[in-house]
Amino acid sequence: MRNRIVLVFFIFTALTGCGSFDKPTANLSNTQKTQEAESLSDKPSQPVTTAASLPPVIDPPPAPALPPQFMPVPPLLGDYEGNYSDCPSCDDQDDGENTVFCHTQEDCNDNNPCTNNVCDLPAGTCANTPIPGCAYCEVDQDCIPGPTCTEATCCNNVCSYPYIDECVYLAAIAVTPFDPSIPSSTNQAFTATGTYSNGAVVDITSIVTWTSSDTSIATISNTIGTQGVASAHNVGSTMITANLDDIYGFINLNITALTNR
Repeated sequence: MRNRIVLVFFIFTALTGCGSFDKPTANLSNTQKTQEAESLSDKPSQPVTTAASLPPVIDPPPAPALPPQFMPVPPLLGDYEGNYSDCPSCDDQDDGENTVFCHTQEDCNDNNPCTNNVCDLPAGTCANTPIPGCAYCEVDQDCIPGPTCTEATCCNNVCSYPYIDECVYLAAIAVTPFDPSIPSSTNQAFTATGTYSNGAVVDITSIVTWTSSDTSIATISNTIGTQGVASAHNVGSTMITANLDDIYGFINLNITALTNR
């Protein structure tokens, strides 16, 4: 009988939650439930990952564009399959040859008024040949000094030498004697007379440069003290020239055979 009473008490205790067992949350008082809820709310909440919270996707930057000189170009005429080489810049203006490639004549323009620019179309290469007597310049100082009483001037990238106003300059040279003829193995002295822009006539024999066109026929001296003295060597004719400041005087000298007396 006593055992039955103990068993009934145990079953009652288990069903009602009375005794020393842990109490489930359902049987907690309101105060206990509030404290447990506050305890849970104190814990840091876990962040929720959404599409908006992800970092933006950044596309990689585009590859840098190639400089023009490295861009592929169509093959030129013929079998050439290379690329331009800084065309149409033509830097080699002295020997008239360079390796610049071209399709048209304009490709060979080196912006130098003192060169002839030609594109060899079958070969596809440029040639820039200097124009004789033309001096390229960018400023006046690029031009070499000109004749007396001229001013070196750079005009349209070409050197010019206009005369300076009121400056006296050599205008002409006359060589005398006229129509000379001498036997071989003899000498002939010549005189150079200069006429200046102000009308002055001056003996300039000692300051001109003397030359003979055929030194086998006759030679002429530039030695101090004997300037203008020609020496005849063989029968024939030669042109005697006197030059000063790019002004020239000419005379023809005839050499005849030496006669025996």
